Amino acid sequence: MYVRIKKNMSTVTKNDQHSVVPTWVQAKLFESVLKKEVDNCKQIKEFKVSPACAPGENYSTVMLRIEITAEKQDGASEALSFMLKVPHNHEFMKEMRKKFNVFEVEDFMYRQVMPELEQLYIDNGLAVKFSPRSYQLPTNHDYIMLEDLRVRNFKNVNRLAGLDRVHVKAVLLTLAQYHAASAKRIACQGNYPSKYTSGYLTELHRPMLEGIYRDTCAVWLECVAEYKGHETYIEDVKNYHNVVVGEFFKLNNVDDSEFNVLNHGDCCITNIMFQYDEAGKLCETYLVDNQLPLYGTPAFDLIYFIFSSAQKEIKIQYFDDFIKFYHDKLIEHLKLLKYPKTLPTLKKIHMALIKYGGCVGYTSVVNVMGAVLLPPSDDAHFSKFVAAGDEAHRFRKLMYLNENFRKNAEELLPWLHNRGALKLN
Repeated sequence: MYVRIKKNMSTVTKNDQHSVVPTWVQAKLFESVLKKEVDNCKQIKEFKVSPACAPGENYSTVMLRIEITAEKQDGASEALSFMLKVPHNHEFMKEMRKKFNVFEVEDFMYRQVMPELEQLYIDNGLAVKFSPRSYQLPTNHDYIMLEDLRVRNFKNVNRLAGLDRVHVKAVLLTLAQYHAASAKRIACQGNYPSKYTSGYLTELHRPMLEGIYRDTCAVWLECVAEYKGHETYIEDVKNYHNVVVGEFFKLNNVDDSEFNVLNHGDCCITNIMFQYDEAGKLCETYLVDNQLPLYGTPAFDLIYFIFSSAQKEIKIQYFDDFIKFYHDKLIEHLKLLKYPKTLPTLKKIHMALIKYGGCVGYTSVVNVMGAVLLPPSDDAHFSKFVAAGDEAHRFRKLMYLNENFRKNAEELLPWLHNRGALKLN
């Protein structure tokens, strides 16, 4: 095939130092995909690769946009666009990949889990889509290749602004459908292999997570002491921070007497795509970055999502309303799918939110919300979140003292304190 490569195919902005296009990303690699996607495809006419995210908008992987112009046998052209997720070339991230194996897990989610759960709905007369279409490339390199949802008018909402009530409920509907389908599948066929359902809660990862919290502790407590009203809860925060990893790992001890689901595991505003019609009306909601699925209580996704992603003004004010909405949709779809076990009551969902609210709520504030609300920066890189040293210390302080994060934390920490979530017993 003859290919004309656009000049900027393998260049990136000077500040995007972590988003170097791998040398193996070449036009020839995509020929097999084009043969399936384009009728009477003759050759690749143009091939362009560019960073899909601005610096500071994607921490753990590199997102590339692949734009291809295919020439057909009759001379006509067809434009296609894909998203390609590849690893960072940073040494720290290479070590992380060895431990977490996120590319294998996410590939399994897109190839097997999502289509299987969607088929459950099709079999019961309802068309439901959870995520974009994925593609396979003839390579042994780590990657995830997806359709470019931008082509179908999908986009992210500004993470610094947060989601309004309409968008929050759209996500909760999707989570209710996803959770219901996973509960039905697991009830009837058994769980998926544990390597696909443990997120990062394995003993292999525990020393690393303990190190992260140890390095975070000093700067976090230093910043909390500057928050309005910290006097009422700072002692609880200090005590809880010392045991939070152990409390978090208790999520591994899944209580089979409770209602359990396959959680998305990283359901935050940056991992959600919304589709709008020409009038700007919200139509579809997709979950992306499916690399940390976690089997257990749905309280995990609910707290994680609301804390990290809803607008500050509605997180607490409408929390119970959001949970009631989620529960209504969960029961509706469990019934549709003919879930064979006892349906979870609203009371049971709230009991789970109380039981697991401490470890999930606290880590959602300290880790997830901190990343979500950090203003874009050329220096924003995942290694800064987990490393030790002066540079990482300054980075964390910037994260925890920026005004947006501080105002959100000043709402959430007292709420957790008043619910007893930060108490050790």
